[in-house]
Amino acid sequence: MFQQVLAYIILLAGLIYAAVIIKIIYAGKDQLGKVPGDLRQLSIFEFIIFLLSSFGITDYTMQTILGKKLRIITDEELPGTVVGCSLVPGAILGFFLLRTGDYVEIKTLLACGIPVAIGSILGSNLAGRLDGKTIKNIMRIALILSLVFLIIRMIISRGVTGSASGLTGTKLIVVAILCFFTGLINMFGIPMKPTRTAIFLIAGLSPLTTLTLVLVLGALSPLAGGLEVLRRDNYQRKMVLASVVFGSIGAVLGIAFAISIPAAILNIVLIAVMVFAIVIMFRD
Repeated sequence: MFQQVLAYIILLAGLIYAAVIIKIIYAGKDQLGKVPGDLRQLSIFEFIIFLLSSFGITDYTMQTILGKKLRIITDEELPGTVVGCSLVPGAILGFFLLRTGDYVEIKTLLACGIPVAIGSILGSNLAGRLDGKTIKNIMRIALILSLVFLIIRMIISRGVTGSASGLTGTKLIVVAILCFFTGLINMFGIPMKPTRTAIFLIAGLSPLTTLTLVLVLGALSPLAGGLEVLRRDNYQRKMVLASVVFGSIGAVLGIAFAISIPAAILNIVLIAVMVFAIVIMFRD
């Protein structure tokens, strides 16, 4: 029951963010034309990004590649843009997948969700105070670590035996602390789904419970840090606007078709996308 209620709360938060973002951008519509990038082109890209995201490919990394390859985003804008783009489509994905996801014990859900939200708020504030060079260096290191955790997740998943729907005791405390740091790092535009998946599988949660919990946290993190992103007003407006409208459409269609990509193919694609993002961040 709590899981279903949380799904509607996440959806409502996403819709509120959509209204606020559209209002902010409409108020500055005269300046929108000066923002680099073709809005029509970006709308197509955002549609594709969140269509693919619904299949399990991380949108954070794809947004980084998009912004950098098109040369329409600065290093200072990158964290806020990545978070801002995921606010509404991410909430939609979280809503639909939570309603059909596996059961997660309320205590575990809260013990992981609250630290992620706190970490995301602190991370969003911290990212806003750093210069572009520092942000880029953090992203370089964190992307490499995220790739390492993706490989760890792949290895663990092959022989996973966990069956728990919740955690208790010391294990829950350790996981909660790690969740805090994933929320903090997430606000620098670093994908944390592979890392969280590895953490939960190592802790002994079942694959289906892990999937549900990762999706919950994946929606909560940007929603918690998004307030600071909008307040700071340091993001690529055309990318965020395109994601609110066309990214959301892509997310809905992705869920509707419910295409399941074989794990082996998905892992290859995830590694390729992440390596590509790392190369871009080092060459840029």
